[in-house]
Amino acid sequence: MNLFVYRIAKGHEGGIIEDSCPTNFNKMYQTSLKETLLNTDLGQIPYETNNYIDFLHRELWQCGKLRQGWGIEGLDLIGVDNDADDTEKNRWIKNYVLGLKKYWNIDPLDPNSGYNESHLPCHEAAGRMKMLSSVMLNTKPKDIIFIPKHSFDNHHDDYHFTICEVVGPYYFDLNKNYQDFGHTISVRNLKTFKYSEDTIVGKDFLGQHQKAVSEIKENYMVYNKFLNFINKYYIF
Repeated sequence: MNLFVYRIAKGHEGGIIEDSCPTNFNKMYQTSLKETLLNTDLGQIPYETNNYIDFLHRELWQCGKLRQGWGIEGLDLIGVDNDADDTEKNRWIKNYVLGLKKYWNIDPLDPNSGYNESHLPCHEAAGRMKMLSSVMLNTKPKDIIFIPKHSFDNHHDDYHFTICEVVGPYYFDLNKNYQDFGHTISVRNLKTFKYSEDTIVGKDFLGQHQKAVSEIKENYMVYNKFLNFINKYYIF
């Protein structure tokens, strides 16, 4: 049994996270990908008006589907684990970069986009890919997931956190109405707990666990705290 932290998705948001680009990606970016970008219209998923929060909450509590963001069309994680060759990684990164313009209203070719030689869109895409794939593809049945700041009553809850048990491996399930949140883990036995100085507090989810998804590894200071909490309070 492994322990994970999955934060509730918030659309196309998140801090800067980067990794190195595949060795041959820059050549593709300067040729075919750049041409495709030039011919791609700016688009924007209407996160502020499409009630995606209600969708994510309903999917989790009624259907047992824990969804994560950065899951637009073409970003299925299957095949992009650490052992994947550059072909699959290029496929994912290319679709992410195109998605910046098609779904997230960001034109990587625009000088005002925030990208530059030291912060290329492929660096961001590679970072997202590595973070998501290294955790979600290694989340297996019987593992336990902690969801900070979330409860049945409140999608964003500063006073509670939720725990659930994994029942199936990662799969990609894109809902066309929302155009995002395709990364999915099947879960059950959801149970909400209140933060307490005697057990688990909000700051226990800081540091490494401020990422969208992360593993609580055995050598982390909070590991035994979380494991003991499960053994004592999360009983089914």
